[in-house]
Amino acid sequence: MESDKFHNGQAQTNLYLAIFVALKHCAMKTLLLVGTFIVFLSGQLHAQIGISTGSGEPDNSAVLDLQSTEKGLLIPRMSAAERNNIASPAPFLMIINTTTHCLEAYNAITSGWETIHCFECPVPDSPATGTHVPDATQIIWNWNTVAGAAGYKWNTVDDYSTATDMGSGTTKTETGLTCNTPYVRYVWAYNTCGNSGSTALAQATNIGPSPPLAGTHVPLQTQVEWNWNSVAGATGYKWNTINDYASATDMLTGLRKNETGLACNTMYNRYVWAYNACGNSTPATLTQTTSACAGWDCGQPITDARDSKTYSTVQIGTQCWMGQNLNIGIRIADGTPQTNNGLIEKYCYNNLESNCDIYGGIYQWNEMMQYSMTPGVQGICPTGWHLPTDAELTTLTTYLGGLSVAGGKMKETGTTHWTSPNTGATNESGFAALPGGYRTYLGGFGSLGNRGSFWSSTFNDPPGYDCSWNIDLFYNTDDVNREGGAMPVNGFSVRCVKN
Repeated sequence: MESDKFHNGQAQTNLYLAIFVALKHCAMKTLLLVGTFIVFLSGQLHAQIGISTGSGEPDNSAVLDLQSTEKGLLIPRMSAAERNNIASPAPFLMIINTTTHCLEAYNAITSGWETIHCFECPVPDSPATGTHVPDATQIIWNWNTVAGAAGYKWNTVDDYSTATDMGSGTTKTETGLTCNTPYVRYVWAYNTCGNSGSTALAQATNIGPSPPLAGTHVPLQTQVEWNWNSVAGATGYKWNTINDYASATDMLTGLRKNETGLACNTMYNRYVWAYNACGNSTPATLTQTTSACAGWDCGQPITDARDSKTYSTVQIGTQCWMGQNLNIGIRIADGTPQTNNGLIEKYCYNNLESNCDIYGGIYQWNEMMQYSMTPGVQGICPTGWHLPTDAELTTLTTYLGGLSVAGGKMKETGTTHWTSPNTGATNESGFAALPGGYRTYLGGFGSLGNRGSFWSSTFNDPPGYDCSWNIDLFYNTDDVNREGGAMPVNGFSVRCVKN
């Protein structure tokens, strides 16, 4: 008999399935009947079976021909333990071992399973180290991507199990490190098949910040305002007239230094360093030539013709200030009020003229104003100079960064005159404020070394009492306290500003 058509193969298969169902579910008599039926059919059915999603015929050489352009053949898939539970496996029995991802067949001769082919699941290679970016207290760790990797893990120790999963990222910023210290970190690549070996990343933190860049300096005939730019990671700066960090002036966070007493039309080199807890940078050289010699200029000293006392001057922004507290007049005892008698009268702290020589005189507001109420009058200042208004004091503090930081930039550095710690004092403005204390409205002195109080010529008239605006600087803060409630009978220091 000729071979069945391939499309009849499905019908034959369905018939076999019906017989198997009958064998499983029928009673004994039915089983005998079905068995007889199978014997009958065995002479009628052919041994060639074809299964196809199309209409092709089975190949003559195949007992079973599966044909499809849409689906494939799956053989049994099981773990190695499940495979080992198969009782008396037939020779050449085939499975997929899901433990090893291998196609295996049973070898009856050796009574063991042999590998025909393994389907590999490759783990990725270890990532190559990238270029790291160190700072004084942090490192940005970088590594390169790996073909076939689904992600990366990073750790401070060589332990994959506790590593931080970075996802697909190839960078890690680690902070809180110690400066000038070498570090080693570890990174792995991974995918669904497993993880690579670790790659060691090595980098040391920086020693200190980079040197600052010079800013735009402001020259006068006998003065230069030196300026430099901030540096990332720096906590402060030092300035010097010579290339010697050890003897340099600590400017704290200041970016400006006003240097007076220079010669006109002369080139100067100065040096500035950035520093932090790790150390200091190399010096940046600042170079500037003073203005041409052409008469008096701010930064040159002035002599008060009334008593021949000499005062330094300093340019701060657009203003020219005396660099010392005014000390003019006849000293009177604390218990005697200053009066409009045609004489300039002053108090000296604790009634000692030597304190006036250092800190300047102490004046009641009306005496300072020479009994005028007009803001900005000359008052007790030398000719060509006047008493600062509240607005002019605000211009000064604004130029120095605002009330919250201007005090430190105005105070004389060190603790020769200021009480320790003289917080934030850099004197980068050149104002050189001293803590001359004050006289109370009831008489008596206080706060020498702790406080410097300076009158403005702007009167304030709140309800209930008369008072004036003034500013206060203190030994334990770097801010400026702007006050509008000082009574005129108080005694404060005086600075003059040029017309």
